[in-house]
Amino acid sequence: MVVRTAAADTNRDAADAYALYDILEKEVIPLYYSASLDGIPHGWVKMMKESIKSNAPRFSARRMVKEYGLALLSPG
Repeated sequence: MVVRTAAADTNRDAADAYALYDILEKEVIPLYYSASLDGIPHGWVKMMKESIKSNAPRFSARRMVKEYGLALLSPG
């Protein structure tokens, strides 16, 4: 049996926040500000497009309608 405490949750939150800010500071933000001669940050644009491509299916209206339909039509 695993017992979760408020202190453990707080520590986890702090660790998650640190990891997020570390990635932003070292990977994302430098890409955003490293624009090429045409003024476009191509590395950031590439990362943004990959992120959208990998996450869009989870946040689409088609998926929501399918899930709602299955939930309404399923017995019990």
